[in-house]
Amino acid sequence: MTACKESLAPIERITPNERAHLSLKQALLSGRTELGTTLTLRYFAEVLGTSVLPVREAIARLSAENALLVRLNCGIRVPVLDADAADEVWDLRLQLEGHAYRLAAQREKQQDLAAFHAFVISVNGARA
Repeated sequence: MTACKESLAPIERITPNERAHLSLKQALLSGRTELGTTLTLRYFAEVLGTSVLPVREAIARLSAENALLVRLNCGIRVPVLDADAADEVWDLRLQLEGHAYRLAAQREKQQDLAAFHAFVISVNGARA
């Protein structure tokens, strides 16, 4: 009986508010929501197949995270990064990648190092 217990995971309970937040956040992070676009609560509710209430809470959370700009009577805007903000994000990413590279080097897995090195080179080439 313990074999069955170990193979099962608890059922994840997620509220409509949390589901709306996660869906909208994923859409923003994946680039499926175009930068600079202004949308409405009703639009998001319709796309997500839910009422406006969970969307309103999700938008408030994403606005607090600076992922969306809420403009009273003007809709919800997906912010556009200016050049300085994009450079800052890029620099932070490079620092994180450098740290990951050092960790991989400490673990001395040559295959992982080679794959990560190729990735860093491709990313740096894409930025140029």
